[in-house]
Amino acid sequence: MSKIRDNHGEYVLIGGRVCYEDVAACDIAPAAVMTRLNQLQQLPLAAFEMALKREITEETDLEYEEDYEFTHWQALKPCCWLAGTAADYSYTEYTVHYFESN
Repeated sequence: MSKIRDNHGEYVLIGGRVCYEDVAACDIAPAAVMTRLNQLQQLPLAAFEMALKREITEETDLEYEEDYEFTHWQALKPCCWLAGTAADYSYTEYTVHYFESN
């Protein structure tokens, strides 16, 4: 579980999105980082691992290796769809990786 939000006693699942810093930490050239963020299927697994570590720390204040460790379990086939009408369309893609806590 994670931190209580807005003092309402509600909990949220740990998770989030890969951000620029997560990709940049993977020894990818700065000019290529934005391109990689727009092509999630080509991101290295290390970017998803960096995002998970960051999200866990933000949500729980736990530190990787000191308080927990994890291993990659599996990746789902990306979920993609196109929505809109006339000239206004948007493309959405979700890439989901599951990790197991050790």
